Amino acid sequence: MRLFRETILRTLQVHAVRQYTTSPPVKPVKLAYATYQETNLEESDTPVLILHGLFGSKTNWQTIAKAFSNTGRKIITVDVRNHGESEHSPHMTYEHMSADVEQLMGDLHLKKTVLIGHSMGGKIAMTLALTKPDLVDRLIVVDVAPVISVQATVLQSYADTMREADIPVNNTLSRARHTVDKQLQKVVSDPNVRRFLLMNLVMDGEKVKWRLNIEGILSNYGRILGFPLFTNPFEGPTFFIGGGDSNHISEKEYPDITRLFPLAEFLHIEGAGHWVHSEKPVEFVRAVLQFLEKTKKSTS
Repeated sequence: MRLFRETILRTLQVHAVRQYTTSPPVKPVKLAYATYQETNLEESDTPVLILHGLFGSKTNWQTIAKAFSNTGRKIITVDVRNHGESEHSPHMTYEHMSADVEQLMGDLHLKKTVLIGHSMGGKIAMTLALTKPDLVDRLIVVDVAPVISVQATVLQSYADTMREADIPVNNTLSRARHTVDKQLQKVVSDPNVRRFLLMNLVMDGEKVKWRLNIEGILSNYGRILGFPLFTNPFEGPTFFIGGGDSNHISEKEYPDITRLFPLAEFLHIEGAGHWVHSEKPVEFVRAVLQFLEKTKKSTS
């Protein structure tokens, strides 16, 4: 079993490196976003921009965004390319996706932002911080490290099954989701994860379809599980939050993290898995707000 796992990992590493050495020219796409701000409160800090993970969308962060906005902060949740309501593209490198965020910041006249990114979104956030550090006031990375994601074969099986799913025609959205849910059960045992994936089934006129660009995701899968090579660090305040039951941020990744993010602080929230923010929202919000308050003076 161990030999099989190491063989799979080597294959993924080669695939990720090969894809990154042949990256296409970067052309940003327009990103959909939502803004949360309490109009009766004075803006108290740098705006916060939140990036979801693979198969996610900005709506996954709605509850967290509202909690943050109650402190007077302006919060912006984003659909990354090939997800949610954002534009689709055949290209999906972290250079592309961070350029999308840079363009959005320009469109919104944001000189600086606090970046929060979960999983793939965390890698997008890290890439922007490392390539355009002047745009990033503080960085919060949720349950991912700047390394090749070794457990990504599971997510690929999700995408393969979603692509092959038999979506019923001339049916309601709820019935279609129920039908596809049964098909997903053969690879996704956790009903919460299935519900998360099924949020990507939407009505398009009278037809039910995936709003994800599944083909774009699968054709760039090596790039998504990998991470670009960087030599210059991001020297701003950085907070890595992991799930206590997840191994995406373990001590073996600390040297890679601190090499690129020398001011990194770490927290593992007990009882949480990969989706830290949804499994332990109260603890997550508290930890983020404490970090933002603590580091506010150093960046003002």
